[in-house]
Order: sequence, then structure tokens, then C-alpha cells
Amino acid sequence: MKLSQARCLALRLSVAQSNAPVNRPAGKLVPKSAILLAGLGIGVSSFSLKQMFQSKRPKISYPYF
Repeated sequence: MKLSQARCLALRLSVAQSNAPVNRPAGKLVPKSAILLAGLGIGVSSFSLKQMFQSKRPKISYPYF
């Protein structure tokens, strides 16, 4: 029985993962860059919401509603 290339790769990956030592702490670690990017995203979105609510635009009336 000949294995296809994809099955051979899957077999190698599963064997490599099962033999890998597990030295991870119990909790998940979040890189500092992820926290920084999340904070930046929240800051930008809150700034744009503030700008949107402070702008004085004329209200658009829709005749069909």
C-alpha cells in the first residue's frame, strides 16, 4: 500500500507532535505585541466613535421609513 504525499506528511506531523516534549506552563501566554495591538485597536475605535458623536451633521430623513 503506497501512501500519498499528503498522508505521508500528516503521518510525519502527527509523529513529530506526539514526540515533542511538553514544557509549557498551565496558563496560556499572550505576547506583549498582542496586548499592545489590542489596546491600539480599542483606542482608535473609541477615538473614531467620539469624533463621530461630536460631529454636527444634518440628519438625513428617509421618505420611505
